[in-house]
Amino acid sequence: MTQEKKHDEVYKILKESGAEGWGGTTGQSRQSSWSKILKEVFDKIKLSGNKVLELGAGAGDASIILAQQGFEVTGVEFSKTAVKWAKEKAENLNLKIRFLYSDVTDNELLVGEVFDFILDGNCLHCLFGDQRVQFYENVKRLLATGGYLYISSVIKKHQDDMPTRVGPLDRYFITQEELKDEIEKTGMNLMDYWVYERENHSHFCGIISN
Repeated sequence: MTQEKKHDEVYKILKESGAEGWGGTTGQSRQSSWSKILKEVFDKIKLSGNKVLELGAGAGDASIILAQQGFEVTGVEFSKTAVKWAKEKAENLNLKIRFLYSDVTDNELLVGEVFDFILDGNCLHCLFGDQRVQFYENVKRLLATGGYLYISSVIKKHQDDMPTRVGPLDRYFITQEELKDEIEKTGMNLMDYWVYERENHSHFCGIISN
């Protein structure tokens, strides 16, 4: 089963169970977490425009928060169930928002469009090999001059902590230094980052400028 189908199956189970999105926590809890994260990010940057793209938008929570803050938002997601779910959540909210079913590694993704801020909706750590290269290439193409990318990615605490690939919903576990090196090789600038420590792994949050 492909990663897309695996993720879609999880979203179907979550939606049918009455959950509000990925992880199964309450919508209020998840929105509160995203609001806190986004405030941290926007306290550190100054945007010159209001067009925002979320790559890996899931059931739409972060995108909806951004649209409620006045941004014009596009959310891209490769689970059809999640896209439908996000559209249902945004319906009747009168927001400048759209959710698209597409792959974040499609080299023709949103051709001709440019965004001032791109949000990694916990998507990067689901990508492997050439997928990661194309993700960064898409970001560089879609990001406006002076724009910012925010990434949110699980990382290993130490090199020998765990396998690089962890299933059944595979995640790409690398160390903080390996991720920083990967970003440097894209030619973009890691202008700030912080790490949340977890029991078995850590979570890397980074702001990248082009």
